[in-house]
Amino acid sequence: GIEEMPYADPDSFVENLESCQEYDEASTLAAPLSFSNAYTYEEEERCDHLVLVVHGIGEMMRSMDIFGLALPPLSSIVDCCGFMRKNHAALFKESSELQSLANILSNTSGRVDYIPVEWHEKFNRLSRKSKLKTRDASLHDITLNTIPSMRALANDTLLDVMYFMSPEYHDLLIDIVTEELNTVVSKAKKYGGDAFSGKVSIMAHSLGSIITWDILSHQLPHEHIQPSSESTSSGAQNLQEAQYPQLMFDVANVFMIGAPVPVFLLIRNQHRPMNPEYSLPVCSRVFNIFHPYDPVAYRIEPLINPRNRKVEPELIPDWRGGYRMQYQTKLFWKNLVNETYQRQQYLIDALEAGIRQIGLADPGDEDDASTASEGSNSSNMVECGQLNGGRRIDYMLQESEVETA
Repeated sequence: GIEEMPYADPDSFVENLESCQEYDEASTLAAPLSFSNAYTYEEEERCDHLVLVVHGIGEMMRSMDIFGLALPPLSSIVDCCGFMRKNHAALFKESSELQSLANILSNTSGRVDYIPVEWHEKFNRLSRKSKLKTRDASLHDITLNTIPSMRALANDTLLDVMYFMSPEYHDLLIDIVTEELNTVVSKAKKYGGDAFSGKVSIMAHSLGSIITWDILSHQLPHEHIQPSSESTSSGAQNLQEAQYPQLMFDVANVFMIGAPVPVFLLIRNQHRPMNPEYSLPVCSRVFNIFHPYDPVAYRIEPLINPRNRKVEPELIPDWRGGYRMQYQTKLFWKNLVNETYQRQQYLIDALEAGIRQIGLADPGDEDDASTASEGSNSSNMVECGQLNGGRRIDYMLQESEVETA
């Protein structure tokens, strides 16, 4: 059933791959090239939704040490995807609402598979090869010999952001990630048989969210993409988008986790607001999810309208629909203040209506009062534009009481 998904355990995930696949040396995907006949999906294990997980710079920090002291062990992206499979299966098993939803939707099992998309190793290898061919100065040549551990940490993590901002490496990163995304989906469809015919979403973290945004924002509608690699006759169509590699599948949702995307958009737009009518060409649902103490996470909604900064991001409840103590207290006082304000406004409106009825108020004052009331109500409304179909975009996780202290 749902709780017995393949690859639910990271160790069994690797064992399955080693026993039934042939690795492609040019790819670092955690997905098989070919399956043995013994490896097949059962009907009850049919996948309804595929989530492609694109990592950020944290994937490279799990093997770092500083001054000879190893950092606390960090889970790899393969491990994290295994944990998400386990958590999703456990949540589905415990949640009657999800089970009811799966029963309402025909031909659905509720199973969601999380597949890692690893790009750093391949990017590192290809960028080194390009430097060896040109015999230009490399990053290793200009790195000082002092504090080698700290400099290795900076070279392998922080400089990935600088690489992404340079034209040469930016294009290489975009090509690698797009190819990996297409490969994962094609393998799922080819080797999974009828086991997968559902939707595909992308979950991207940190720098991976910036790469994903750039890919999705330069996609062409699929009716304009020909399967042939030859150029189309309508070459005058938006040359910039045509030069970008194209995804060969539709994206149902994109979940950006701890994303610095708003900073890049702010710089690129030269501090001008984002067009409220803008939406990603092949994805109509965008969610910006962050922890309140994440130093590299930013909000998107104020980019659409600066007044949105006065409205707090949408708070994500736990899987039972509850909130931590500090948020329960905050919501209680907020609701109390809102109720008090509404009652006060009701009394004021009733008093003003009585004054107008006896002719002691100018009729023009009614329009002024209604305008002021609408202004106060609109201050609590969020203009989200079409990026997420008019829905909220910014969603905040709940921090624990220890983190608050």
